[in-house]
Order: sequence, then structure tokens, then C-alpha cells
Amino acid sequence: MTDEHGRILRLMRLEVRRDSDVPLRREERRLERWWEMAVRVLKGRATAVGLSHEQLRSWVERSMLAKFPAGHRILSPGEAPALLSTLVSGYVKTIVAPAVYDPEGGDEAAGQRITVQFASPGHVVGLVPTGPRNVRVKFGAVAHTDSVVMSIGRDAVCAILDGTTAGARLLILAYQCRLLSRLIYDKCRLLAADVRTRLEQELVRLARSCPREGSPGTIGMRFCHQDIAELIGACRGSVTRAFGELVDQGLLTVRAGWYTVSPRLLAELSFRPSPHPSARGYAVDETARRTLLESLSWMNDLGIPRDVIRMVADGAELRGYDVGSVIVGDGGVFATMLVSGVARIEAEVVSDGYLTAWFAKPGQ
Repeated sequence: MTDEHGRILRLMRLEVRRDSDVPLRREERRLERWWEMAVRVLKGRATAVGLSHEQLRSWVERSMLAKFPAGHRILSPGEAPALLSTLVSGYVKTIVAPAVYDPEGGDEAAGQRITVQFASPGHVVGLVPTGPRNVRVKFGAVAHTDSVVMSIGRDAVCAILDGTTAGARLLILAYQCRLLSRLIYDKCRLLAADVRTRLEQELVRLARSCPREGSPGTIGMRFCHQDIAELIGACRGSVTRAFGELVDQGLLTVRAGWYTVSPRLLAELSFRPSPHPSARGYAVDETARRTLLESLSWMNDLGIPRDVIRMVADGAELRGYDVGSVIVGDGGVFATMLVSGVARIEAEVVSDGYLTAWFAKPGQ
């Protein structure tokens, strides 16, 4: 079915009859399978952020489900985020385009699309924040394989979150922030390495996050060298040479289009940051807590209830740091937020070698 502009209607509301005496039509049976699949793939992450099984089922039942053919645009960079979309099956490329979104053309303007990551089932695609309605984001998403995506509107999300505790709502927000922070950290480390190291790291990451069932170390999706070149920020020729080196050294096997990473390479590479001793700073006056509360005004735009914002402000430990001091959270501290001043956010890309990712301002 297409709309007046000739585009494929991308979303179908899940409306499955529950009367067992009435046979389900083919389309309804398909939606029923997707519905059950969505509950299965999201169960672990829902539990991690404090959602109950009933709340998860409500989330899925209020969502819209659609199947996107490989190569189809799910979300364009520059679109205002009106829906929160989660991958149910298949694989999706999260992209970012430096070009400006053209609402008339319905696609990115001329410019190179950069692949940020490959998303597997259970991941939010497009990295769309649950923020203000008028905010446009640089991220988009394209189906790499035939994929089923579950999308839910803001109002439905808020209605479900209203049924949770203040602590659970805060945990969901912290979970989203941690995912983005982790992505930024990994990309900083990746882009500071040579092409061979970048390729090794991404192949291991794909083997872990997109495994092929029954074949340890095998990446569960097909891709070409150009796909990887766009992912690691290198030219196709360099990537092809690096692939050849890995195959010659027995670190990578290619059979019938499937890539299998050797156990030795899987064991060598780890993506977890090394912990560092914490710099404690010094105590500051409690009047800074009022400043902290004011700097958290962005939480109002996200629809976070006032009691949750107050919980953050009242429960935070306030410390001061001189210019040039290293700010590192203690073990057990989930997040560090800037109240005043400017902080330089860095990622350790090699031993004692750091790369500046961005400069943080109060509230971040």
C-alpha cells in the first residue's frame, strides 16, 4: 500500500483479534509472530531498566510494527523525532549525514552518509532521543537486511512511564545516556587507530553483537567491504588489504559470504575501559545544589517528572575541581554531571593517550 506521494506506508498498527474461534488471516498471523518476537527480544533490556513484564507487553501492544526491505530508509537524519523505534528482527545501519534534511525531497540532501553502527534486535534504531518535539537529530537508520521495526509515539511512552516509580524513570534516562556515552567512547578509540586495528575491533564487535546461531565467531549478517569501510572511516582499498591480511594469518575465515572471526582474535580484543583512581576534588557550599537543580531544566523538556528531577538534585554528591584537575567518578557512581564551568570530555585511545570528544556545559 502506498500513500499519495508514492512512498510505502511504513507502519501498520498491531490489531490482532484475540478470539480463538475466529481463524486469523495471513496478515494477522504475521503480526502475531512479530508481537511475540518483540516481547522476547526486549525482555532483557526492559528488565534492566526496571520495566515489569506487564509494562513491556503494554509497550508492545501500543506500538506499530512494520517490515522494511533491505536498503529501505527507516528514519532520515534531520527528521524531528516523533517515534521511538526498536529493532525486532534483522539488522539496521544507524547513520549520520552531515547534509541538511530536505523535507520536500523526503531524504538526505547530497552528501556522504556515515555508518555509525550496525544495530541488532532489541536496539533502538536511529538513536532518536525522547526529547523536545521540535529537536532535529543528525542520526538516521537504514535497513541493512529485511527488518521488522516496532515504533511507539511519545504520548504512549509517557503513559507507560507514568505507571513506573520515579527511580525507574530515572534509570531509563540514565540507561539512554550511558548507551550514547559508550558509543562516543568507542568511536573515539576506533578513529584514533590504524585501519587494521579498526577492522579487527569492528569484526569482533559484530561477531559478539550479531552472532550467527550455531556458529561461534560467525557474524550473523552478510556485508561487503564497502559496508565496513563506511563503518570504520576508511577507503575500500585499505579495508580490502586488511581483510586479506587477516585471512592470510588465519584470524578470519570467509565461507559462502559468511565471515568467521578466529577464537584467538576474539580473546585478544576487549572493549571495556580500564578503571582509574578517582580524583576526589574538594567540598563545595550546599548553595551549589540550587544551581544544579536549575541546570537540570532540560529534564523538563524530556518529560521527566519533577519528583525524579528533585531526586537527582537531592541525592547528588557535590565536589569542586580546579582548572586542569581530572574528574573521575568513584566505583559505584553511575554518572557525573557538570553544575558550573566547562569540562573537557576525553577518551583514552591508547595507553596514556587521550582524544578530546567534546566540551561539556552545565547540565551535561
